[in-house]
Amino acid sequence: MDENEKKTRFLEDLDRVRKQISEIEEVEQEREKKERELNEEKLYLNTLLEELSVGILSVNVQGIVHFMNYEAKKKLGIESGQEANEMDVWNVPAFKKSGISEGIRKCLDSQKRGSIESVYVNEAEKKRYFRNSFSPLFSKDGSINGVMVTIEDVTDEKKVDVGLKQKLGFEKFMSRILSRLVEAKDNESVFNGVLMDIGIKLNADRTGLFLFDKDNHLINCLWEWHSEGIEPQIEERKNVPLDGFSWMIEDFSDDKTVQIENTEEIDETQNSLKKLCLGEEAGSFLAVPVFHDEELIGFFGAEWISEQGKWTEPDISLLKEISKNLGRVIGQKKSDDTQRKANNRFCMLVQAGFEAIVILKDGIIADANHATSSLFEYKPSEYIGKDLSIFFDSNEKQTIEEFLKDSSSLPLEAMGIKKSGEVIHVEILAKTLFYEKEPMQALGIRDVTGREKTSKDIKERYETLTEVMEDTVKALATSVEFKDPFTAGHMQRVTRLACAIAEALGLSEERIQGLKVAASIHDVGKIGIPAEILSKPGELNEAERMIVEGHPKTGYDIVKNINFPWPVADIVLQHHERMDGSGYPSGLSGDKILMEARIIGVADVVEALSSRRAHRSAQENEGPIKELKKNKGTLYDPEVVNACLKIIQKKNFSF
Repeated sequence: MDENEKKTRFLEDLDRVRKQISEIEEVEQEREKKERELNEEKLYLNTLLEELSVGILSVNVQGIVHFMNYEAKKKLGIESGQEANEMDVWNVPAFKKSGISEGIRKCLDSQKRGSIESVYVNEAEKKRYFRNSFSPLFSKDGSINGVMVTIEDVTDEKKVDVGLKQKLGFEKFMSRILSRLVEAKDNESVFNGVLMDIGIKLNADRTGLFLFDKDNHLINCLWEWHSEGIEPQIEERKNVPLDGFSWMIEDFSDDKTVQIENTEEIDETQNSLKKLCLGEEAGSFLAVPVFHDEELIGFFGAEWISEQGKWTEPDISLLKEISKNLGRVIGQKKSDDTQRKANNRFCMLVQAGFEAIVILKDGIIADANHATSSLFEYKPSEYIGKDLSIFFDSNEKQTIEEFLKDSSSLPLEAMGIKKSGEVIHVEILAKTLFYEKEPMQALGIRDVTGREKTSKDIKERYETLTEVMEDTVKALATSVEFKDPFTAGHMQRVTRLACAIAEALGLSEERIQGLKVAASIHDVGKIGIPAEILSKPGELNEAERMIVEGHPKTGYDIVKNINFPWPVADIVLQHHERMDGSGYPSGLSGDKILMEARIIGVADVVEALSSRRAHRSAQENEGPIKELKKNKGTLYDPEVVNACLKIIQKKNFSF
C-alpha cells in the first residue's frame, strides 16, 4: 500500500470517528434534556402532591419512606424538617399508632388495595380519626416494590355519625312515646306509661303530670310515676291553690323551663313549689309547660331525690317534645264531643263536595258521595258492592289496579265511562285509610275533560326545562373535550353504547334517561387533571396515575349540587369501581355499585380500547371483546358484559 492510499484510509477512519463522537454527543445531549424534563416533571408533581389536602407517602418493601408530603407529616405530628428516607415505618411510633404500619404490611402481603380507619391521639392529646388507603406499587416485571399510602382525616365525619346516632336514639324513643299515645285506650295507661318511660330515660326518681282546673284556681297532680323505693306523693298534690305559683306560670307562659338545681337554695317566693312538687327529700327539679292550642293547661315535672345538679339540654328538649304531644292528647280527650260534631259537619261537606269520592274495601265499592252519582250518572244502589270497573273501560282496569297497589301520591289519568256511554277524561288520586284498624282506600275522582290545552302547555314547559338541562350537560362535557383532544367525543360515544346496553337489559326509560345524562359527563372530573398528563404519549407513573384516578371524585364534587332527578353524581363517582373491589376511588364491589355505573364502566372500557389515544392506536373489535371475556365476573358485571357482547357481535354496533 503506497503512502497516498494510507493517507486516504486514515482520513476516512478519522472522519468515521468524528461522526461517531458527534452521534455520542447528540445522544448525551438528548439524555441530559430528557433528564432535565424528567426532573422538572418530578418537581411539578411533587409540588402538586405537597398542595393536596390529604397526606401522601410511599415506602419500599423494606418499609423505608421514599416520599412524604407536608400534609402527611402534619397529620402524624412528624417534624417537617425530618427527611423522608430516614424514616422506617416499622419503628417510627406515629406510623404504628395510626395503624399505617399494619396497613402497609397487609398490602405488601396481599398485593391488593385496601383501607382501614384508625383512631390517632396526637401529641396535643387530641383524638383524630384517620381513613388510610393503601395501593401496591409494582415494577415493570410485575414484582411488588412498595406501597402508596393516602391519609385522610375523617374526624368531622365521625362527629356527624355520633350526632346521627343521638338523633336516631331520640327519634326511636319518641316513636315509642307516640305509640303509647296513639294505641292506648284510656288515660290511665297513656299517662302512666309515658311517665314511666320518661322517668327511666332521664334516670329520674319521680315524674308527674300537673294540670290546672277549668277556672285556673287549683292545680292537681293527676298522674305520677316513681322508681322503686321512692314514696308516692300524688295524694299530697291535689287541689293546691295556684296563688303561690304566679312566678312559675309567668315563666311557663313564655315557654320557659323551670329548673331547680339545688332545692336547698329555694327562696321564699318558691316555697309553694317546694310543698307541691318536692317535699322535703327532693334534691333537684325540672318542669316544662304543657300547652293545648297555645293555652297553658299545666306542666310536666321530673325530680331527683338524692342528687343535685343541672339537667342536660337533651333532657330538657326531650321533656319539651313529650309535653307538646301530651298537650295534644289532653286537649283531644277534652274535645271529644266537639270532634264528633266536627265529624258530622265533615260528612256533610263530603256529601256536598263537587269532586267524586269513592271508598274501596278489598277492591269493592263500599261507599261514595253524591258527586259520584252525578259524575257517572249511576244510582248508589247500582254501584255499591260492585267492582270499580263499572266506571271505566275494561282496558283501563289493569292500569287502575296497578295504580292502587302502588299507592302513588301522583294522580292517574284515565278514561271514564258514564252510564249513558259518554267517555270522559278523569284524574284519580288514591289514599290508604284505616277504619277500625281495617285498611280501606279513598279515591278522589275529578273530571278533567277540558284540561287538554293546559296539559299541552305544561308539557311544553317541561320540554323547555329538559332542553336547558341537556344544554347544561353538553356544556360540562364540552369543557373537558376542549382540554383533551384525544377524548373529544369519547363521552358521547360511551353514552351511545351505555344506553344500548341499558335497553338490552330492560332498564326503564326513566333510568335510561338518567344513565344518558351521567354517561354524557362521566369524565367531567378530568377538567382538574393537568393537560400534559391527559395527553402524555407514554405510560403514566404512579404519581400521575393517582392524579388521574382522582377524576371521579372531582366529577362528583362538580355535579353533586346540581338538582338532577337521578343519582347522577353517585354514578359519576362510581364509574371506575369494579365488581371485585379493585376499582377506585372507594373500592366498592358487587351490588354496592350502582347498575348505571357498572354499565358506564363497561362502555367506557370498550370505547377506550376502540379509539386512538396519545400512547397507543385504536384496536379492532377483537381487543375489547377479549378484554370483556377475560374479566367478566371479576372486573365487570356479567349481565352487562353479555348484553354488550351481544350488541357488538350480533348487532354490528359501531362508534
